[in-house]
Amino acid sequence: MNAGNASQPPKNLTLYATLQSLTLVVCWIIFVTLGTFALMNYDLGDVGCWLLLAVACMAVYGLRPNLERAIDTAWLSDVKNQQALTERVAQLRPIKRRIEIFFSVGVIVLFLAGAILWAVLIGLNIITFTA
Repeated sequence: MNAGNASQPPKNLTLYATLQSLTLVVCWIIFVTLGTFALMNYDLGDVGCWLLLAVACMAVYGLRPNLERAIDTAWLSDVKNQQALTERVAQLRPIKRRIEIFFSVGVIVLFLAGAILWAVLIGLNIITFTA
């Protein structure tokens, strides 16, 4: 394929979707891991807690957009004319949107499953709230 061609082989779109998905998942795993560690091991009055929470937020709001932008740049760097670039962006945009929708639905399902499991464990007196 030449550099100005707007179409990509399916392998490249699959790799693009995989990289975008991994970026989203890894950044959120970093956020959840550091956030949970901060809240479980430190008091809210400790500077360490707030430092870990800030770093966790940087993973989602700083690292993720920059990694996504780097992946997009790598995928669009070989396009030389404006029309082909516009077509390629239009081709990639629905892929990113689907990834965001699937991830959001997955997070909601995991949250609901966790809430249901927590309620069941409380109902079975496996989890108790005693001081």
